[in-house]
Amino acid sequence: GHRQVLYDLSFARAVFNWGVGAGLLDRNPWQHYRPDVGKHTPRRPLLDRTDYAKLCEVANQVDAQFGLALVLAYETGHRIGAIRHLRWSDIDLERDVIRWRGENDKIGLEHETPMTAPLRNALQEARRRSPGIGERWVFPAPKDPSQPASRFLVGVWWERAEKLAKLKPEPGRGWHSCRRAFATDLKQVPLPD
Repeated sequence: GHRQVLYDLSFARAVFNWGVGAGLLDRNPWQHYRPDVGKHTPRRPLLDRTDYAKLCEVANQVDAQFGLALVLAYETGHRIGAIRHLRWSDIDLERDVIRWRGENDKIGLEHETPMTAPLRNALQEARRRSPGIGERWVFPAPKDPSQPASRFLVGVWWERAEKLAKLKPEPGRGWHSCRRAFATDLKQVPLPD
């Protein structure tokens, strides 16, 4: 695509710059060349409510943990990497908040978010199914419960759920489409809130 062409041309320019610096070339013929590769418009689909409902319907057929991960992603707008690294000690059902650790956040922001009713219900059900307290992972790896579920595993869950829900394939849709839907729903709310 357009972005890859730009990366390749930037690499070629860097190689020629290296050649000039190493004394192998007297000038870089690519120095001032700026290619016109057109406007790049990335695909950023949102997970709409209808598709979310379809994914929720097939969640139990995918994996027992997929439904909870889906609700967490859709209701909190957090990245799947941060969701995978949640521990039961981060879930406070008495105060109805979730603590997001800075070490698991892409931008290193430690914060708490309130739970919605559907999220609270999903967390209570998950805790009933698999009682966990303390530092145990909410999404443990199937073969090694001392580790969180891998990003590859949650990616497989997503792909399986899309097929079972018979969603039309759409490039760019995945876990992050929940985050984009969350942000779009709250675009009128001030950023700190």
